[in-house]
Amino acid sequence: MKRLDKVVGGVQFNFFLHSIPHGDEFNNCGDSYHWHLEICPRTSIPTSFELGSGLFVSTVSPEEAAEALRNVDIDG
Repeated sequence: MKRLDKVVGGVQFNFFLHSIPHGDEFNNCGDSYHWHLEICPRTSIPTSFELGSGLFVSTVSPEEAAEALRNVDIDG
């Protein structure tokens, strides 16, 4: 979280808690499913394409984003 704040600065986040689906058809998930928290930074305002399709466009490649996060100094 510190790295994201240093790289993007003051960004808002959406948090999603994923849990096992409900219903008899999902009873076979058993031990293979685990709860997890997804943290999604909101770095832009969704526009017509994103809102209409439910698909979000990233203007930064995953490799560039990972490099920026790895290289940021969080101690200073």
